[in-house]
Amino acid sequence: MKSFTYILLLLLFTISCSNKSRVANFEYMGFGDTILAVIEGEVYENKYLSSKPLKDVDICVENINKSTITDEDGQFQIGLDHGNYKIKVSKKGYQTIYIENYVSIPDEISKLKIILVKGITNQTFFCPNRK
Repeated sequence: MKSFTYILLLLLFTISCSNKSRVANFEYMGFGDTILAVIEGEVYENKYLSSKPLKDVDICVENINKSTITDEDGQFQIGLDHGNYKIKVSKKGYQTIYIENYVSIPDEISKLKIILVKGITNQTFFCPNRK
């Protein structure tokens, strides 16, 4: 009985988390061959237990008003100088995500996987501290 209760609670927690936009994966990766820090990412629409690439999502670096949009496959790439940035990920009809405290280092690549859910609330993701 306890194991059934545990599985039920885990399932309910998973379902409740899936109705919020979120950063599903964030990694500071290795280095490339550029003088800028590069953020590469993919944005998906969450539909129940599946997801599909989401095009025309606005990726805006608010501190410097630099932006790009996702392509047909939900992918984007943006280059930044050294600094600490706040990034806004938004599309009309979907919850907006603010990515706080992104620290860019020239020649470094960061990878993101973002899930957007329909709705009007805002979500915030704080980038992990560097080791």
